[in-house]
This record gives sequence, C-alpha cells and structure tokens, in this order.
Amino acid sequence: KLDYHEEPGAGHWWGDQCVDWPPMFEMFKSARLAGSAGILPAARSWSFTTVNPATSSKLRGVSVLAQIEPMKPSRVSAKETALGWELETLNVALLSVDTSAFPLSLGDGILSIDGDSLLPMLTWKRFNASTFLFARDKSGSWETTDKGLGNNRKTPTRSGPFKLAFQNNFALVVATHGTRAENQWSGQKARFDAEQWYYRGNGSVDIVTDDEALKMPNRNLVVYGNADCNSAWKKLLTNAPLKATRKAVSIEGWDAARPRVLHIMIVTPPDDSAAAFLYPEGKRLIAAVGGVGKKGLAFANRIPYFTSGIAYPDWTIFRADELTQGSRGVLGCGFFDNDWKYDPSFGAWQK
Repeated sequence: KLDYHEEPGAGHWWGDQCVDWPPMFEMFKSARLAGSAGILPAARSWSFTTVNPATSSKLRGVSVLAQIEPMKPSRVSAKETALGWELETLNVALLSVDTSAFPLSLGDGILSIDGDSLLPMLTWKRFNASTFLFARDKSGSWETTDKGLGNNRKTPTRSGPFKLAFQNNFALVVATHGTRAENQWSGQKARFDAEQWYYRGNGSVDIVTDDEALKMPNRNLVVYGNADCNSAWKKLLTNAPLKATRKAVSIEGWDAARPRVLHIMIVTPPDDSAAAFLYPEGKRLIAAVGGVGKKGLAFANRIPYFTSGIAYPDWTIFRADELTQGSRGVLGCGFFDNDWKYDPSFGAWQK
C-alpha cells in the first residue's frame, strides 16, 4: 500500500507538523513487527547490520559497541543449533550479549562467536547477571572482558562522525582570551551558526563564553577559534590528537613504519588552515571549529555542517583555497580509532 499526501498551500516548511505529522506516526505504529509494544517475537535465526552503532546498535539482546573499521557495515548473524547459539560477526570489535534474550531448547546451551566457544549461557545466570561483554583479542579471537566502556573509548552514545556533536542540548562557545579580532570572529561565527540552527532546524541554542562553558559539565559543546584564544578549547581538548593554535594545525599519532614511536604531523601552510573535529570529554562530545590566521578563521565560516547531505568524519583539515580548488583544498580527513587516537589507516591525506 502506498499513501501520498500533499499539504495544500504549504511550502518547504509549515511548522512542526512537517516532522510530527500524526498520520505518519500512525503509519509507523501500524507497520511494527508482531509482538506487544513492538517487542520482537522469538526467532531461531536472524541477522542484524549497522553502519554506525551511534545510529543503530542492537537487536534481540545483541549490541554492537565498537567497530573494527569505522562507518563500514557491521553484521551479527545468529542461529540456534543443537549445542546452543552461534553468532557470526563482520567488522565488530566489541559486543554486548544479553543471554536472557536467547531461547534455549536444550540444556545450558553454549554461545559461540565466530567459532570461539564461550561459557554455557545458563551458567552465567548464576553470576546474577545475563549481559556480558565480549572483545576481540590481538589474534582476532573472542574473549569475555570486564573492562567495560571507559571514557577513553568510543561507544554508541559517544562517537563520531562530526555532526553527532550537535545533540545533548549543545551550546556554542565563543572565545574571550584571544585578540580583539579573534574574539569578534568567534562571536560572529556563533551567532551565524545559531541563526542557521534556527532557520534550518527550527531549534534554539545557547551561546556562552569559554569561561562560562567550563562550568557546564554535562552538555555537548561547540568551541570556536583555537587553543590560544578559547579557554574551553585549551582545557577540554588537551588530549585530542588534533591540535590548533595560532601557529599551526597539527595531528599526532602512531607512525605505521615505527609503531612504537609517536610522531607529529604539522599541517602547512600554517597561516590559512582550518579544522573541524570532535573529541569526548567524559560522557559528552566537544566539537571544535576554527583555524589559524585570519584566512583560516574566515574559511571556517564556510564549513557547511548544518547543510543536509554534507557529512564529515571525526576530523577534517582544510586550506582556505578549498573555496577555489574544491576537494584539493582538503588537506586530510578521517576517523579516530576506538580509543580516540589518530590512526593513519583510518584517514587520507592530500597527495
């Protein structure tokens, strides 16, 4: 069945009814799979795929908590056998399994993941818990883990890409510790972004100073400028692999040829570079938008992250001539790894 509706006299936007149109939600409600309150009925085999756990991470008691390669399809397939349940995975680094969600026909039942047999499922209930974490070790085999999800790891609720920072009642943070020109730019940029958010998303956002932002521990923040002019940037992004100061934008990480040696890549030219990236601080996300020099800061005005259809990975570094050179003005971009560190294999640089 195909339903079609055209609102008489309406343009592109006619208020909140655009996205809260009652017949649309009635259609969603009627299209639910069988089961009370949308709960899925029992199944002896099923498959689940996600490209980004931050958008969709779980089905039937299994949660994909981390990927091996970011933003590529991750899949979990499950089937019941005479011995218990077998899970097969693709591009999954960390998995949460709630064994109470798996019906068992015989005995305790053994759960295996990619051929690695784990503890009997009913035996786990004697531990007064049914949900357990499983991680791949260095050889690729699965093992139980009790390390959990620390603040230094990506999770479905704290990950990239860049645009995911614009949630959790985010606030825009202007610089007050820079030159007059830097401070004025950040204030103007924040007002510009707030107006875009209002016009494009019908939303309201707070604008606060960098010192005020340090007293807001729970909200996502978007900080402008660089570490030399914005105290929130300097304080909250100290451990981020990507750095931006008045002198240069740089990114640090592990050299693939010398994996035990930390190196720093300086992005040049330093006087017109701009960057957009995000990094966690506790349970929240901090987005950074800024650059180096007048040209770099001015270019940051033109990074269109509120435009539909435009997406950025965890980090992107630009030159101001991107406006005339197109993609050749993008110096580099990529994703941080699951520990929020720079990994050359998850990024690309302009040749």
